[in-house]
Amino acid sequence: MYRVLIVEDETNAREGLRDLLAKRIDRYEVRAVKNGKEGLREAPEFKPHIIITDIRMPIMSGLEMLQELKDGDCRAEVLLLTGYADFKYAQKAVQLGVRDYILKPIDPQTIFDQLDRCVRVLDERAKDEGALPPPDLDVSKPVLMAIKRIEQRYDKPISLTSIADEIGISPPYLSRIFAKETGLGFADYLIQFRIGKAKELIRKGQHLKIYEIAKMVGYPDVKYFSTQFKKVTGIPPLSYRFQK
Repeated sequence: MYRVLIVEDETNAREGLRDLLAKRIDRYEVRAVKNGKEGLREAPEFKPHIIITDIRMPIMSGLEMLQELKDGDCRAEVLLLTGYADFKYAQKAVQLGVRDYILKPIDPQTIFDQLDRCVRVLDERAKDEGALPPPDLDVSKPVLMAIKRIEQRYDKPISLTSIADEIGISPPYLSRIFAKETGLGFADYLIQFRIGKAKELIRKGQHLKIYEIAKMVGYPDVKYFSTQFKKVTGIPPLSYRFQK
């Protein structure tokens, strides 16, 4: 599921956009805030895949927020909401790496077309980096629940059996539908997810030691972590760090 953060000071526009995306609840998890300052507070915890933001807002503008998020290594795809009066700012933002702009009043089909475009970019990026894209949105509720628990607790001991018990289905059944719907077995998905998080930490946390990163992604044994990391990426963690 793709996480979308809406940053818009106009109440009607913000709530209308949130309600519009709620029609695709199987595809998007949405949060909405009313200015750039709130967006800055929300983004680190929510970790949006896509940000939809107005340009001119009180307290902090959309462009100011995006600059600070960029400085913090946020890699979300960004769509700008803009009126004709702000068009010159939108053009500048696109030059700086914003994916695209959407003119107000908002056209629902345009929004969904642009979101689909962002999703394709995110999936391609994940493929290039050897990470997991958000799961196929045709997956069943039990599989989505299992994936959500992996995302929330990958740094702790976690197993197919424990998650199946929480969801209220048998482990063999969860194992079967998980592999069928995601294309990976539960254990392989968990490994891929943990190693993806480890790669992010290696890229961003030059001060972190490899054994610290291992513990942060659920591997108390650094040797085992290194084995799994090399299995997924083809190189050991230290080599990955120097390569980056």
